[in-house]
Amino acid sequence: MLQAIQSFFIKYGLFGLFFGSFVGSLIFFPAPLEIMTISVVAMGSDPIKVAIFMSLGSIIGGIFNYYLGFFGSKVMLKESDLRKVEKLINKWGDPVVFVTSLIPFPFDVVAVAVGILRMRFKDFLIACSLGKIIKFFFFALVGSLIWKYFRIKLFSNF
Repeated sequence: MLQAIQSFFIKYGLFGLFFGSFVGSLIFFPAPLEIMTISVVAMGSDPIKVAIFMSLGSIIGGIFNYYLGFFGSKVMLKESDLRKVEKLINKWGDPVVFVTSLIPFPFDVVAVAVGILRMRFKDFLIACSLGKIIKFFFFALVGSLIWKYFRIKLFSNF
């Protein structure tokens, strides 16, 4: 997996990261974006650029998931998953989107569900963006620390 990430990044650069982050954020194709972020930065890439491109791709992927739910149908999710998200939103409100955007898997399901539930797009976008930006800057920092302080190079031929 990591070799494929390395090859893709070498071939397509920051656009490759953006595209990989977008596709990996879709409910259909979950991918280990956190590992990809750490890996690319630990290869010696600029952590700020990596975090920006990963954040943008992931935010746009989240928007796509939101609109799949908004314009799609309840067929996108199991009824039980939709009810769980609805219960969380009713209890905790919009911060559910922010918190789930910080962690890998549940966000995709939450983004589709809040689209189905017709959460205001502006609220979704703010919560999603803040969470994704914090997440990817954190993982870029981790990759930078691995590279800078521990001198661990994840790929020998880069």
